[in-house]
Amino acid sequence: MTSNSIRAVRYQQVRSRQVAVLKVRRGDDDMTEAGVLLKLGRHPRIVRFIGQCEDKDGRLLVTEFAEYGSLSDALCHELRGQVSLEHQLVMMQQIAQGMEHVADHAVVHRDLAARNVLLFKFDVNDVRKTSVKVTDLGLATELNNRTHATLGEGAQPYRYMPPESIQFRQFSEKSDVWAYGVTCWEILTCAKIPYYNITQDDGVIQFVCSGGRLQRDEIEGECPDTLWELMEDCWRTNHGDRPKF
Repeated sequence: MTSNSIRAVRYQQVRSRQVAVLKVRRGDDDMTEAGVLLKLGRHPRIVRFIGQCEDKDGRLLVTEFAEYGSLSDALCHELRGQVSLEHQLVMMQQIAQGMEHVADHAVVHRDLAARNVLLFKFDVNDVRKTSVKVTDLGLATELNNRTHATLGEGAQPYRYMPPESIQFRQFSEKSDVWAYGVTCWEILTCAKIPYYNITQDDGVIQFVCSGGRLQRDEIEGECPDTLWELMEDCWRTNHGDRPKF
């Protein structure tokens, strides 16, 4: 059993197949997550939903198993120093493909981050074998013919949120695009914590809302100009100036 601030996860065999069993922490709406996963259907860049069940502690979600676990953990530990720029670009492209599918179904993820991307396959000698998938739609919301959703208070991943989400609780494809830019930065920095030099969320909120952004000089490896420019576009203050997936 492993756990983080979002949920607890355990891995087990079901009919000779390895699966991940996820228990959403108290207060999260796992029924909504199951519904979102069903709406999204199967896509090669979205974690596959197998089903749901219940035990004495509540309802559990069953999904496919990822050998390497979360991308953030893999980048920090097992694969540290092994991930080339080509591998990183493939990961970014695959995440964008998954998020494009989410956006095409009028769903906002709201919690995209390297910790919520699973690494299924990796070969240091063959970038073509790289496979990542977007997971953890526990905070996802459906737009239902709206351009954005306005949501209430609650614990939020502020280090991945744009000004309009922080200040006005407005979420859309463009707020996911912002988080995608942060996720790309994580991939390029071996999963450093965004704004790691700011210890409190209140400080991050003030920094971002006053125009502060993640910095290129914190990336130790390669970062082509075109890639950095794309990431900067993801962090435009005006959400209309950000690209689509």
